[in-house]
Amino acid sequence: DREIVSVALAADGEALRFAADDLRGDKEVVTAACTQSGWALEFAPDFYGDRDVVLAATRNEGGAMVFAAEELQSDREVVLAAVSAPHEDPWREATALHFASDELKGDREIVLAAVRGCGVQLESASEHLKEDPECVEAAGVQHDLGSF
Repeated sequence: DREIVSVALAADGEALRFAADDLRGDKEVVTAACTQSGWALEFAPDFYGDRDVVLAATRNEGGAMVFAAEELQSDREVVLAAVSAPHEDPWREATALHFASDELKGDREIVLAAVRGCGVQLESASEHLKEDPECVEAAGVQHDLGSF
C-alpha cells in the first residue's frame, strides 16, 4: 500500500528495500526515500541514471555516488552535491570523490569542497591537486593532520 510505504519511508528511507517492485519503480516514492536517506538509492536500480533521484540521494549522503550511473559521475552538479553533503560519519562519506569521473577529480572547486568535508578524500583527487597547497592544507586542517 502506497500510503503505508510513504509513512515508513518518511521515518527511514532505506525501508525502500521492503517495498513492492512497483513502488520501487515509482519516481515519487524513490525520490522521497532518497531525500530521507541517500543510501535508499541502492534499492532502486532503475533510477541510478535519473539525475533528479541521484541528486536527492547525493545531497543527503555523498557516498550514494557509488550507485550513480557513469554519466552522472561526470555531472559536475551531482558530484558537487555529493562532496558537499553533510556528513554524519565523514569516514563513511569519504567515497564521494572516489566515484567521480577523472575529469572532476581534477576540478579544484570540487576537490576543495570534498576535503573540507573529509580530508581523506584527497586520496581520490587528481595527482596535481594532491600537491596543491590549498587542497593539502584544507585536508590536513579538517583532520588536524598538518599535511600529508
